[in-house]
Amino acid sequence: MIKNILLDTDIGIDCDDAVALAVLLNLQKAERCFIAGITVSTTRGGASASVRAICGYYGVEVPPIGRYNGTLLPADVKNVYAKGLAEKFGCSDAADDAVAVLRGKLASVAGRCTVVAIGPLSNIAALLRSQPDAFSPLTGVEIMREKAEALYFMGGCFDGTIGEEFNIVQDISAAQTVAALCPVPMVCIPFESAADILTGKDVFCESGNPVALAEERLFAAEFPGVSPMAGRSSWDPVTAYLAVCGTERAELSAPGQLIVEGNGRTRFVPKEGGMFRYVAGCDKKFLEEEIERLSPRG
Repeated sequence: MIKNILLDTDIGIDCDDAVALAVLLNLQKAERCFIAGITVSTTRGGASASVRAICGYYGVEVPPIGRYNGTLLPADVKNVYAKGLAEKFGCSDAADDAVAVLRGKLASVAGRCTVVAIGPLSNIAALLRSQPDAFSPLTGVEIMREKAEALYFMGGCFDGTIGEEFNIVQDISAAQTVAALCPVPMVCIPFESAADILTGKDVFCESGNPVALAEERLFAAEFPGVSPMAGRSSWDPVTAYLAVCGTERAELSAPGQLIVEGNGRTRFVPKEGGMFRYVAGCDKKFLEEEIERLSPRG
């Protein structure tokens, strides 16, 4: 069955967002999924333009793109490669509102959608808080319940590897809103589950690929002296892959509840019938090989 995917990404700092998009585009070309819409969860200039550049390079029609219209998030001032990709590939940023794109696609797509969030949860929280509009007479919670199959998101940490995780602390109140209001099953890929799955090596060898340029600029800015051939942690590509291909190669926690503390730290509380589960383990070698296979345009 072809899954409908709605992707929400803060593309422009870490190259794993770009690799995740490449994976989804190749899965769409393999008729495993259909990307119904993409929203960016950052005000960073060039973010949605980067999405256009990557879709164009991979030969996939650009889906509707929505931009985040909320307040500036802490990391929005950092622009590692989004502006560079926009300029190099001659792409412009989207003008449509992210919540409008999410509501519009949920209302109109045939069947149900899987929502994949690989950045701060700002747009997803705004969707859940949204009210009836021209797209649907349903509230955000209602339209998610009726038209979303599940929410897969990257965020948090549950084994003490780190304290506050990047995506969560960018918008703590949004993460709390999603934890409290999301009416569909949530599968979380936390920091510890994919930090040592290192991918992006094969796509880096593909000259002219905007994903390779994103990797080059990330390593130059954050890991000077280290080659992208060392690979980058695969939080976002793993999230995207599991959302489409299923969690058979992952070990999920028991059902429970996500608690987001005021400082951004996350806790898991087991609860019978809970809507939240997280990836507690996975076949890392298999996922690394699959992401490497699905990253280059070829």
